Amino acid sequence: MAGRKTLALVVALAAALLATLATTAEARSSASAYKVGIIYSRTGLLASYGAQYIEGLRLGLSYATKGTNKVGGHPLELALQDDAGNPTTAVSAAKDLIGQGYKILAGSTSSGVALQVAPIAAQNQVLFISGPAASDAITGVNKYTFRSGRQS
Repeated sequence: MAGRKTLALVVALAAALLATLATTAEARSSASAYKVGIIYSRTGLLASYGAQYIEGLRLGLSYATKGTNKVGGHPLELALQDDAGNPTTAVSAAKDLIGQGYKILAGSTSSGVALQVAPIAAQNQVLFISGPAASDAITGVNKYTFRSGRQS
């Protein structure tokens, strides 16, 4: 049951991500890729949730793009970063991705991680779509953070 809920949340995240990208598709004139940084627990205590998150995200994007992995003619480029459930590791990954020019970050299986990445997104005016992290404190933390996960 928890797996289905996580999958449903991730599909919702994929839809939110695509809606965000679609609204900016016309603003970009070239067919350059939309770069999206995914920071999640590939290892650590929440690795099983992280695996479900990534699987659901990929399935949701495939479904929403009809298998093209493109939005408005632009390919999606996902950069997967392991936070190992550690907020310090996640913040470092977020800063690295932002330094590489990523304007959209998503993920965080852990609420503690999401609450540490959110201020980095705000400081750098980067969209952060918090995934399955459940803390109610994520809601409204700043105008750059969108919470797509369940409530606790």
